[in-house]
Order: sequence, then C-alpha cells, then structure tokens
Amino acid sequence: MTVKRLWKTVVVLLALTLAAGMLTSCNTSTYAESGKIIIPATDLSEYVGKDNVVIVDMQTADAYAAAHVEGAVNITLDDIVINVPVKNMLTSKNKIQKLLSEKGIGNDTVIVAYDDNKMNAPRLFWTMLMYQNTNVLVVDGGLSAIQAAGYELTDAVPEITPAEYVAADKDTTWLATADDVLSQVNEPIKNTVLLDVRTEEEYYESGKVPSSVIWDYADNFYSDGTIRTSKRRASTI
Repeated sequence: MTVKRLWKTVVVLLALTLAAGMLTSCNTSTYAESGKIIIPATDLSEYVGKDNVVIVDMQTADAYAAAHVEGAVNITLDDIVINVPVKNMLTSKNKIQKLLSEKGIGNDTVIVAYDDNKMNAPRLFWTMLMYQNTNVLVVDGGLSAIQAAGYELTDAVPEITPAEYVAADKDTTWLATADDVLSQVNEPIKNTVLLDVRTEEEYYESGKVPSSVIWDYADNFYSDGTIRTSKRRASTI
C-alpha cells in the first residue's frame, strides 16, 4: 500500500468531515451523477421514520440526551475508536458488529448520520467504509443545518429493536500506516501528497511531517458550516 491511499483517504474525509451540510440555503453545490454521500438537511424528511433507515446522532451522550432528531439513535465518537497504541484508532470488527447490532442497524440498513462538530459523522462514514459498507449518508451542516431547516428536536429516546450486523474485513485501500508516511518522506512517490489538515497554527507552531502540505480543514467550509464547492476549495489553496 502506498501513501497515495493516505491522500485519497484525507480527501474523502475532508469532503465529508467538513461536511456538516452541503446543499443548504446559501450553498448551491451540486452532486456528481454517480450518487450522493452528503445530503442537504432539507432532504432529511425523506429518511426520518422510513423502513430500513436509521438516523444516527453523533453527538456526545449528554448532548444527545438534551436534543436530537426524532427517532435518532446515539453513537458517540468513543464508540467507534480505540485509544491504543495512540488516540482515535479504528475500532475492531467485533466491536463494530456488536455496536451496530445493538443500535438496530443491519447490513442492508441505510445509515443517515449527523453531528454537531463537522467531524464525528464523517468519522463514522470512514469507519463503515473501512469495513466495506458504503450505505452511509452524512447530513451536510449537521445539527445546525437541521435546525435551520425547521426540524423540531426531541429528548425522547426511541425504542430500539436489535438487529444482526456482520462486518466485512478491513479494506485497507482507505488506510495509510505510519510506515507508509515514513516511506513517502524518505522516498517520495511522484504525484503523491502528504496532506496536513490541521490548523495553520498547529502546522507552523507544533511541528509537521517533513514535506507535508498544509490544508487547514476549516478552509473547506462556508461561514454557515456547510462544505464549500470544489471550485471554492481550489481557490483557497
């Protein structure tokens, strides 16, 4: 596996992570004809309460308890990561199977995820992608966009009917290891980029991987928190 996969992974996560809300009121973005991954908050009504669809709220447990979309189940960031040997590592196949089954999610379930920080829902998307499930949509703009679209929130916790979820093996196409990064530093592959998506302050003051290029993740959003179009993103580089 090459570091090209790191670049591809980062682009996917940027396009989603910074995604809390792609086609909302002040955003005129359009999707490729091949399908949708990021949906506007105004389309959420097409999924809420529908058969074989589970709305996933990626807020913290306390925030979820205070207010969430009606019928949404709560999956937190801590549920989908492990912190060994370092923080925020991909959780195991067995844990994903158990978690999703308990949340009423089966292999053919459409998952519609939203968050309140532009990060957690895309992380769930990537986690599912790693286990070969592409049946996940991310709500552009997250909870703020959902509220702006006029949806009423609730503190009522839905009754969950457990399902059976069987995860596939990891698809390492979407994963780069520390060895891959080190290899790119020492023996650069042409047309391959090490992309650093931290803030500019972190990049310039906290140190960086040699040869990495800064792309502050915040530059991918409009002021309302929705993701910029590809043209607008390119113009900021």
